[in-house]
Parts: sequence; C-alpha cells; structure tokens
Amino acid sequence: MADDMERELNRILEADETSENRIEQLQQQLGELSSKLQVLADANAQQVTSTIVTVSEKVANIQKLSSRAAQALSSAEGAVPPTDVEEMLREYLLEECETLTSEMAKLEDAARQLQEILSTAFAPYISELCELLDQAQHDDICMRQLANLLAVDSTQVVTAVKSLLSDRQVEQQTKAPIKSAARVDDSTGTTAMETDEAQCSRSQFRNAFWLLKAGDVSHDDRLQDIPFDAVQAAEGRLRSDQLYSADKWNKVRFQNADVVNTRPRAQIRASAFRDNQSRGMSPPLSDTGSCFDNGVGVTLAAMALPEVKNFTHPDGRGFAKFVTSFSMKYGRIGLTDDMLIHLMSEKLEGHPRAIMETLPENARHGKFADFVAALSA
Repeated sequence: MADDMERELNRILEADETSENRIEQLQQQLGELSSKLQVLADANAQQVTSTIVTVSEKVANIQKLSSRAAQALSSAEGAVPPTDVEEMLREYLLEECETLTSEMAKLEDAARQLQEILSTAFAPYISELCELLDQAQHDDICMRQLANLLAVDSTQVVTAVKSLLSDRQVEQQTKAPIKSAARVDDSTGTTAMETDEAQCSRSQFRNAFWLLKAGDVSHDDRLQDIPFDAVQAAEGRLRSDQLYSADKWNKVRFQNADVVNTRPRAQIRASAFRDNQSRGMSPPLSDTGSCFDNGVGVTLAAMALPEVKNFTHPDGRGFAKFVTSFSMKYGRIGLTDDMLIHLMSEKLEGHPRAIMETLPENARHGKFADFVAALSA
C-alpha cells in the first residue's frame, strides 16, 4: 500500500511540474506578444493619427481652391467668367481628391485591423489559462484537504507525506522479521480430519488473519483465493455458539447447586439466556434454531447482492452511496472491524486511496465507523 501511495504522490508531483512548465511557457509567450504589440502600437498609432489629420486638412484646402481661384480671376480686368474657371479647376483637382480620400480609407482600415489584433490575439491564451486555473483550484482544494488530515500547513503537505511514507517503510522493515513468526505452522499436530477441504480452508483463513494482524498486506505474498460457503460458515458459527452455551450452562448449574431447590430451573435458563444475549451470543441449545435461520438468511441475502464497485472519484462524489452498498454487502455477515476496514481499503483507488493512506494510525486500525467518518470528513 505504501508503494501505491508513493506512485500516486509521484504522479501528482509530475503533473504539477508539467503544469508549472506550461504556465511558464505561456507567461513567456504572452510577454513576448505584449512587447511586440506595444512596439507596433507605439510606432504606428501616432503616425496614423497625424496622417489622418494632415490628409483631412489638405483635402479641405484643395476643395476650397476652386472658389479662391475664381475670386482671384474675377477681380482682374478682362477676366474669364468665374463659373468657367471654377469648373475647370474642379475637373483638374477631382482626381487628386479621390486619391487622397482612398488613402484615408486605407489608413482607417489599417487602424481597425490593428485594434482587432489587439483585442483577439490573447483569446487562445486566455482559454488555456482558464483551464489551468480550474485545475489549479481543484489541486488547491485537494491539498487543503490533505493538510487538514495531516494537521499541517498547506505548503508543507508534500514534506509531510514524504515523511509519512518514510516512516511507513521503516515500520514495514521492522515488522518483516515478525512475519515468519506470525505465520501459523500447520505442519505440526496434523490429524486425519485436517486433510479435508473444510479444514484446509480454515487453516488458510488462520494464515490470512495472522498476516493481517501483523500488517503484512503486501502484493508479493498473496494467499490463494478461498471460496466462501455460506452454509458451512453458518453451521460453524452455530456449533461454536452451542459449545459456548453448553459450557456456560454447566458453569451456572454447578455454581448455583446450593440454591437449586429454592430457585426454579426456568429462571436459571432465563438468566443464562440473558447473559448470552448481553455477550452477543446465541441463546442456549433449544433457542438456536431461529438464530441459525436468520444468520443463514442474512448471509445468503448478502451473497446475492451485486459486487461493490471500486471507488475512484477524486472529489469524493457518491461516497455515501458507496458506503451504503458496502455495508449492505459486508456489514451484516459478522465480519470484524479490522476485516471491514481492510475490505473497504481494497475498494479504494487513485486519489481516495491516497487520502486513506494519510489517515492516522488509530483511524485505520480502530472501529469501522470511525474509519468511514474520517474518510467522509
């Protein structure tokens, strides 16, 4: 599990490094583009403005030239009629005025194109920057959640996770010598009855249980898959309850031998029944039939439910539904808190599994309800 968490952390760090490199490239490209546009605007804006003003003034002067020439000619002796002079000058200057007007239209079009470039050149970069900003906000939320779980500042999450991984590796190395001692040796004390399939399954289950207690859940040493038989499991629990009930009944009978004559037998059985109920056990002998039927019914109903899918959503959406499905499948067949926590841990993948690995030791090895509450926080 530590290796999975380390791989997930390395993936997150590599993704962050790639995003940082892309952001630096975008900043550099935007800086270069801004510089070029600023130079272009500074170099051409004043020139375009002055050209438009100058051309406008010249066109106005040219348009007034015909009337001025007519006034000058009419004041001289033997002058040509003013209307003829004005018409002649108008024809002469009309072509030049049209040329100047077309140049002004070109300048105005150039100014419009420059304005469009200034307003649209940044659009692709703005779209990409918005995507990066959304991803950065999501990563920031995740980092803050990890910071709350680790009880550290958000800027110290990576350091804290690396320290936690290092501690876990040291802890696993220290537990490695205990692994061989924690295994149950089935080669000693073997009887003929232990050669059947049921006894072999129980032996493998004991091995798996001791490995789980020792913290050995590595992927290199997997146990063989054992088929689960609900009927045999229910019968085994029934036999265990019957043995405990019989033993308890004998103790109660011998301890109260002095008051047998004064205390009715029915009261003793009722007391034993209440005592068994307070311990979470089945009632003695004659009352175990209904408990057996209920246990088998619950187990068969749980087996009929569909398999719980692995939970992978990075934002935790649908976690309540996942917990409900998991509880209906495994929560009512008599599994201990350690086994329920282990099963749910195996159903977590990706970011949820990384969060689970960062939970405190008491949350990961305590009560199942506290484990679910810590994941939901």
